Amino acid sequence: MKGESNATATTADDEGLFEGLHAPMGWTRAPRIRRIILPLLDPHDVEAPFARFADLGGHDARRLAELLPASALEDRQNSGPTLFQCLRSACADPTVRLSGYLVSPPRWDERLTVDAIEVADTESADSATAADHPGTQRVWEELRIRLGLADTVAGPDELLHLRRLPSSGRPGWWMWWD
Repeated sequence: MKGESNATATTADDEGLFEGLHAPMGWTRAPRIRRIILPLLDPHDVEAPFARFADLGGHDARRLAELLPASALEDRQNSGPTLFQCLRSACADPTVRLSGYLVSPPRWDERLTVDAIEVADTESADSATAADHPGTQRVWEELRIRLGLADTVAGPDELLHLRRLPSSGRPGWWMWWD
């Protein structure tokens, strides 16, 4: 997995498009990117300019990291991890699943953003919020290290241990950045 994109989805000269937030408008509609993202979207939102995605795992994360514009990989949900950090985590750990949203044209702020990370963990305590655990900061620190996230990444706004994670149905931790 590379730290930068090696393939541009489109160029302004090729498509006559205007520059967007991370690249020429339309890059999220490139066929190679759409083939990865479409199956992860809510079927009712496939053509919407804003759509939630879920259950992004290692293989697709690796492909996206290679296809997305380099500046798009630096996108983040507020003070959460960058898209690149999230994709790298999913590539390295098969128990990691990512969810978030896709912003597409005609919006100028076209992007792919991860706002939640799931980590399956059968050895964790029963369902509870991290606030119920006396070592909340310790739990976040362990997860941050396990995921390979920079120490500058702020802890999630919500950190929950669930008996059944949405993507896998297995017990584990769910982290969400507002």
